[in-house]
Amino acid sequence: MTLDGDIKSSVDWNVHSHPVDLTAISTSAPNQEERTNVSLIDFPFHLDSGATTHISSSHDDFLSLHPIASRPVQGVGGSSIFAIRISVIRLRIAHGAWILLQDVLFIPTASIQLISVGAIARDSKVISHFDEDTCWLTSKSSGAIIARRNLLPKTRLYSLSLHSPQTNHTYTVHCEPNLETWHHRLSHANYQCIAGLAHKGMVTGMSRSLATSKVPKCESCVLGKQTKTIVPKTRGGNKDDGNHAMHMLGKVWIDLSGPHAVMSCTGNRYIINLVDDKSSHRWSIPISKKSDAFPRL
Repeated sequence: MTLDGDIKSSVDWNVHSHPVDLTAISTSAPNQEERTNVSLIDFPFHLDSGATTHISSSHDDFLSLHPIASRPVQGVGGSSIFAIRISVIRLRIAHGAWILLQDVLFIPTASIQLISVGAIARDSKVISHFDEDTCWLTSKSSGAIIARRNLLPKTRLYSLSLHSPQTNHTYTVHCEPNLETWHHRLSHANYQCIAGLAHKGMVTGMSRSLATSKVPKCESCVLGKQTKTIVPKTRGGNKDDGNHAMHMLGKVWIDLSGPHAVMSCTGNRYIINLVDDKSSHRWSIPISKKSDAFPRL
């Protein structure tokens, strides 16, 4: 699908390209043992909302490489550059979790690596966000932030890079703590308080985007804040008002419940519950049929 129609980007290839001896480019698949450490600080990926596909200039980024007929990739100002191979790049976002960049074009003459906003949203269910000086990626399913980076002033491009070298073409993107994580860290503090801290930038490492995050439901807070009515130790009302029994068995409250879904081991599905009004003494009489209630009583 990547090779259907025009392939576009929103960078100027007259600026972001350099001459390369294509005859020196290896035609074999990347070798795991020969890979060197790759730092995304030196070779960051940039988010491009105008790119129709992902682009990399590093042979070692790819899981494998498949040759294609030389295809032009259009840029701004009538510039263009040519892709010669296509494959997949795997980005590790957490321990045991990856994002696969599908149909990445290998362009050795490019001096910049691009992640297509449209392609990553379609293939990896990742949503890209931008403001005046920051970009970040969130999971479409959970809303958690999986990567964040600032706008580069010189190139006016949004970069996605890290602070440590990575190996084996798997780039770790640290997952920033979301609103729920900060809620647990701050001993289940009120979500509005956390949003206020984020909005004012009062906590180091707390993203300002938390101020507009969707408020999750905390099961622990729901259970901890539930209230229950206290059962009175004494019965209310005046025993001399004539409403209460003055002697044992003078008034008996009776409730017949059933049939119950589970039968007892003696074959009973009904229970007669009796309470003596005078003493509050209780009886529970199991019966097998509803018609047995009166004789047992």
